[in-house]
Amino acid sequence: MRIACPVSTDEGVGSRMHEHFGSAPGFVVIDSVSMETTYIPNPNREHGHGMCSPLGAFTGNPPDAVAVVGIGAGALGKLAASGIDVYMVSVATAGEAVQMVTSGKAVKAGPGSACAGHGHHGGGCSGRS
Repeated sequence: MRIACPVSTDEGVGSRMHEHFGSAPGFVVIDSVSMETTYIPNPNREHGHGMCSPLGAFTGNPPDAVAVVGIGAGALGKLAASGIDVYMVSVATAGEAVQMVTSGKAVKAGPGSACAGHGHHGGGCSGRS
């Protein structure tokens, strides 16, 4: 399984999780079997509220799942409509996020998991609705 994690910098499995999917500088995609990583810059980092294009970064090679600390409703809905499972995690690194997903400890995201808006950028997604 290929799992994408929004990250602040590219440090492989040790990459620090970014607190919000849409505004992440990039994504580390990790193969859950080999733990090999690929870094993909986020071309849609700057966008208006609700205008996130979550599949834009993955151009023709979407991940099987996404592990996030926070995500907006628009991105969550677009990923789900594309058949990509989204999991909520509360860990520091991308490697830890993949371990949470593969061990069954990560919670599958639903509408109540989404962040309330862009006002939280830089301060986490504590304003979830």
